[in-house]
Amino acid sequence: MKCKNCESENIKIGVTWGTSGDTAYIGLKFAKKIMWQIEQVRSDLCLDCGEINRIYVNQEGLKEKKWLDK
Repeated sequence: MKCKNCESENIKIGVTWGTSGDTAYIGLKFAKKIMWQIEQVRSDLCLDCGEINRIYVNQEGLKEKKWLDK
């Protein structure tokens, strides 16, 4: 994979997003039984220029999850 900004191939794939102290994830909410959970957001990051080349979540079970939009 090449960086879309600087064309470097020095890309770190699957970097997870988190909060200060890594106590919680930043991600998309979905319902699970009577509670909600977070699908963690990940990015592919160019280590040369800092460009985020892709933002995504784990693809397993995406269609089966009840996504919350409010």
